[in-house]
Order: sequence, then C-alpha cells, then structure tokens
Amino acid sequence: MKRKVYITPKSYIDLLGSYSGLLETKYQDVSGNKNKLALGSVKLQETEATVAKLKEDLTIAAPKLKQANKDANVLIKEVQFKTANA
Repeated sequence: MKRKVYITPKSYIDLLGSYSGLLETKYQDVSGNKNKLALGSVKLQETEATVAKLKEDLTIAAPKLKQANKDANVLIKEVQFKTANA
C-alpha cells in the first residue's frame, strides 16, 4: 500500500513496556521450571541413597530371614503333628 508508518515516542515506549513484561513472564516460567527440575534431581538422589541403604539392610537381614523361615517351618510341622495326635 506504500503508506508511511510513523512511530511516535508513546507507541515505542508502549512496545518496549509490553516486550519487557513478556520477557519477565517468560523468565519467571523458565526459572520455575529450572527450580522444579533441580528439586526433582535432589529427590532422585535422595531416593537412590535410600534404596542403596535398604539393599544393604536386606543383604544383612537375608540370612536371618532364611533361618527364621526354617524355624517357622519346623514349628508348623510340630503343630500339625500335635494337632493330629490331639
């Protein structure tokens, strides 16, 4: 259309203001997402440490559990025998 476009100081300042507002909003979004990821990473590391500790505890307790299972089976056989006799 070959019309001349005039930019007034007011419209230029409005443009800068809206750009500044948009930039701030996007910065807050990115900052929030960064914080979420950082917190998630920390939680995953804590969970990994907890799982490693539980695995250690399980390996330590496994022989005790096997012995308790054997004792329970002996006790069950005893109770069944005494029940049959009674």
